[in-house]
Amino acid sequence: SKELYDEVSEKVSANAILMTDMVITSPDKPMGLSFVVISDTQVLCMLGKAKQDVAYIENYLKESLANNQIEGFTVKVFDDYSKFLDIIGTRDYEKTSKQEECFNYIRTLVV
Repeated sequence: SKELYDEVSEKVSANAILMTDMVITSPDKPMGLSFVVISDTQVLCMLGKAKQDVAYIENYLKESLANNQIEGFTVKVFDDYSKFLDIIGTRDYEKTSKQEECFNYIRTLVV
């Protein structure tokens, strides 16, 4: 919703890359994510709908990044919106080319 988007976009660092309303697919299943925030060292995701396998999505994203030599990112998937909000705006950092590389790769996973 517009309200959730506004709330998240106000919280994130100015140098974050924010992606919204995504479905990514693995060979096994589609995975819905409401938000993905890419910082200089983190990929923070908010689950799109309940009852998805958080560990599976985290592992899939970690392995996909590693297999494509995109290193230095911690991947965390949240199913609790308030915890996601608490962590996405906790620090400032400079925008990096690795962030852009990570974003461009994650975009290729989107259906």
